[in-house]
Amino acid sequence: ARSANDEGMEQEPRTVIQDGRNNYMELTDFTSALSQLPDKLFDFMIFDECYMAGAEVAWALRGYTDHLIVSAAEVVGEGMPYSLILPHLFAENPRLGAGGVCQAFFEYHDNSDKAADDFLRTATISLFDCNHVDDSFADLVKDILAAYTTDLELLSPGANLQHYDRYDTKPLIEGVAVNANLVFELGDLINEICPPTDPRYAALQAKLSQIIKYSRSTSHLCELPKDISRYTGMTVYIPFKNDTRYTALNRRYKYNSWYQRVYPAGYIND
Repeated sequence: ARSANDEGMEQEPRTVIQDGRNNYMELTDFTSALSQLPDKLFDFMIFDECYMAGAEVAWALRGYTDHLIVSAAEVVGEGMPYSLILPHLFAENPRLGAGGVCQAFFEYHDNSDKAADDFLRTATISLFDCNHVDDSFADLVKDILAAYTTDLELLSPGANLQHYDRYDTKPLIEGVAVNANLVFELGDLINEICPPTDPRYAALQAKLSQIIKYSRSTSHLCELPKDISRYTGMTVYIPFKNDTRYTALNRRYKYNSWYQRVYPAGYIND
């Protein structure tokens, strides 16, 4: 998730919660607190926050909840419409996906009373089954990244990689403002490096269908320059190696547990 300061510059791209002006809880702090609780204490976690549909988030929280309800892009306006979603949550059998929380959220924001290009007519929502965010999922991604490391190293941000963040100015990382997109479509990453003829491609698509139980996106998101033509429901940060805008971010990303699980050893060098 991200927060913005008074000048509109995004801050702390790895944070979950902001407490006050300059106090942030990072995802590692959040999971450290959760680790003091019994495993899978939560049936579901809902994040009324931006940019939480990452594979990195799902991997970090997989042992603490059965389900995640998250957004790949910004959660705009009033956020979650609690008057509409709470009845689904307090049902004897909570309704999380179709006919429940996710659908209510999406339809609330994809309001036909708003023009199609209205800034506030924008929403992404995903429901993850964390019971399938497991080693077999990570192993498939790891095998693909290892098999196509050369293609991965040649990737650069471009038209074939859908991104969901819109801001031109990103946080100050090591004293430098990062002017680059950070939140990318996981499906596009795989499509760019792995041919569909590779059996691992189909295996990963099947695995993602077990994980992503519901996903919807409006055709237009905030001020993104193009319409959303594809949305699987899960995002990922890509540590581009041929774009110096990502160098400082990559140095931090190598400490992320998802990176450490799926990328070839030493992929990010200091």
